[in-house]
Amino acid sequence: MANRDTVAKRLNTAVNQIHRWVDIVFPELRNVFKILTCTSAIATLRLFPLPKEISRLTTEQVIAGWKQYVKRHAGVHRAEQLIALAKRSVGAKQALHAYKLHLAQLLEEYDLAQQSSLSCFYSPAHAFAGWTRSTEYRETLRKRARTRSVRKTDLHPLVRCDEGMKGLGPVETWE
Repeated sequence: MANRDTVAKRLNTAVNQIHRWVDIVFPELRNVFKILTCTSAIATLRLFPLPKEISRLTTEQVIAGWKQYVKRHAGVHRAEQLIALAKRSVGAKQALHAYKLHLAQLLEEYDLAQQSSLSCFYSPAHAFAGWTRSTEYRETLRKRARTRSVRKTDLHPLVRCDEGMKGLGPVETWE
């Protein structure tokens, strides 16, 4: 399996395990954050992993915690909603220390997989071996896009109109 496939698999595994942990320990978190991998949700899991801990906090304390990780926090309404849902949570009540340690391990694995995926998926050096300049990478992608669209219609993509793909005429291809 290629490096890219391995990294994607590790990232998906880490995200799925975080979802499973949330389903067991704090299922109400999904009512506050629709996407559990957003920055605010991950910050919440890092700072206040258990509903018992969140229920003891005030709105200002939750927002102050979020500000450590994000510039624009989730908002006062979400902080109040999070505290209210944590007070009446139906998640697991036993072995909370073990769940807390497990979440710390999952978040560490998620960070490692996300860091690896960013360097693997979006680095021009990995996409084209030996290329170091990002302008070469961008220019190559532009040429490929132009070539593909020209091949299909024999019209330049910037010259097309909405009415039946009319244009000025054929354009030479780059290859």
